[in-house]
Amino acid sequence: MDEATTNAAAPGPEADERPAARLCAKPYRLSGTPGKGAGRAGKTAADYAEATARLRRGFDVRVDGGEPLRWTTKQGFELDGLDPRKRHTIVISTAKGKRIRELKLDFRARGSDDLCLAFNDFYHTWQLRKLRSGRRCGPCVTR
Repeated sequence: MDEATTNAAAPGPEADERPAARLCAKPYRLSGTPGKGAGRAGKTAADYAEATARLRRGFDVRVDGGEPLRWTTKQGFELDGLDPRKRHTIVISTAKGKRIRELKLDFRARGSDDLCLAFNDFYHTWQLRKLRSGRRCGPCVTR
C-alpha cells in the first residue's frame, strides 16, 4: 500500500473530536408570589403553600436519562459535553421523584451551543435560554 492511501484511510485527530455543547442552570429565586393567574385558577392558599414548599425543596434534572443533577434555590449545575447536533430530552422531577416537566433541547434550533435552563418565578415555568456571551453559567438572556 502506498503512503497516500494509508494517510487517507487513517482518521486524523479532527475526526475523533466532537464539538461540545453545554447546558447550565443557576440557582433559581423565589419571590413568594403564587404565580400569574392565582385568583383565576381556583386554587386555595394551601395549594400555593404546597407548591412553594415543593419549589424550596428543589428539583432533579435529567438529560437523556442520565444521572440526576440537583437544582435548588442555592445550587445550580453545569453539564458539558453534550452533542450539539443531537436533540436532547430534559426531564424535571420533584425531589421525591415525581415527573413535572419534559423539555426538548435542540442546540441548532436555538442558535447556540451554550444554553441556560431557567425557572420563571412569575409564571412558574421552565425555559431554555441562550447564555450571555462570555459567561460560564449565567445570567441568561431574557429576551
